[in-house]
Amino acid sequence: MSLKSMLIVSAVAVAAATGEACTSWVIHPSVSASGRMLLHKCRDNKVGPLNARIVHTRHGVKWMQIGSGNGPLFVVSERGVASVMNEGDTMSVHHPNTDPSLKNARLSVNCSVITRQVMDECDSAEDAAKRMVHYGRNNLKSAHGNTILVADPKRAFLVDFGPGFAEAKEVTGGFAIITNCMHLPGVETVSTRDTLTLCRDRAREANVRASLQERRVNGKYTVKGTLETSRLRCEVPLVRKFPCRRGSLSAVCFEIDPEFPAQLTTAYVALGPPQHTIYLPTPMSIEKFPEEMTDGRWGELAYKLRSREGFDHKYLKEFTDYEARILPEHDLVREEARKLLREGKKDEAVKLLNDCYRRHYEGAWKLLLEIDARSAADPTPEDKRIKASF
Repeated sequence: MSLKSMLIVSAVAVAAATGEACTSWVIHPSVSASGRMLLHKCRDNKVGPLNARIVHTRHGVKWMQIGSGNGPLFVVSERGVASVMNEGDTMSVHHPNTDPSLKNARLSVNCSVITRQVMDECDSAEDAAKRMVHYGRNNLKSAHGNTILVADPKRAFLVDFGPGFAEAKEVTGGFAIITNCMHLPGVETVSTRDTLTLCRDRAREANVRASLQERRVNGKYTVKGTLETSRLRCEVPLVRKFPCRRGSLSAVCFEIDPEFPAQLTTAYVALGPPQHTIYLPTPMSIEKFPEEMTDGRWGELAYKLRSREGFDHKYLKEFTDYEARILPEHDLVREEARKLLREGKKDEAVKLLNDCYRRHYEGAWKLLLEIDARSAADPTPEDKRIKASF
């Protein structure tokens, strides 16, 4: 087996140790208001630096890497392939090492390696899903599984894989939601997920489904409904399990454009706990993220706000009001840029998109700084801060 293949095998095997406790969903173009594929992830983990970068692979493919340090936890390429991974079930088996040549060849790498390969080499969600299934069935040596959503402008797949087990199911309509449990047939023979945890995970999925349905416009699912759902606070009762939890760190909604994915695909990026930061519409056309988003300062402001104010806090409406102003403008500019791209005026289209992004970023950063100063001067008393229960 080649070194590249060994790296991928190691990446999948180590995924269990680095998997994220998250809530993610994909909305098929047939039911989205824009007619575009939506892929969303709410990330939960221990507090750490947050960043966003534009990366170019060794083959020159441009992609967005959003996550923590060098970990690509939310990704989308200029080809329009996007992927998010959630922690899955603990497993009862380890896959046997069937190839003697691999006995001492498992390198100490993390699950970001397989993500980087998908960004570099995969032209479609189907290609990515097939690779994940292959390595899960044939080479994975781990005691943990993962559940993944991978999408392109037209197709999306749910992939479950663990040691010696992997299945994929295409999402052909509607939407699919994953938390931290695996779903596809066969996993029940090797999963050791306990009943209470499974119930909590399934409850979170059911409540997200209901929330998205409640927020439909003319029967269709919207970016706005996705962002609102991501901010719903998790509480103790099963009927109040939602994505925004005490360990929530960040969220991204990818809206994948089928016509010009390299310019018009949009990532609505929330660096920091979703209730404590702004979703910034970010076109694939940008060449780099602002320094405050690459060096961790943006996320740090969100962490401070959560610490001082708790959840469902008094500044949240200012964030949503700002988004209500900039998201429609982004939509209008994106369609103006589409017309320019159809006319072959790529440079003009990119400048239009990037100038709009810069305005929105500058306004968002200014608002974050203002709220940080106000909160520092007059924080909510500890006994009055609303907390997330999980």
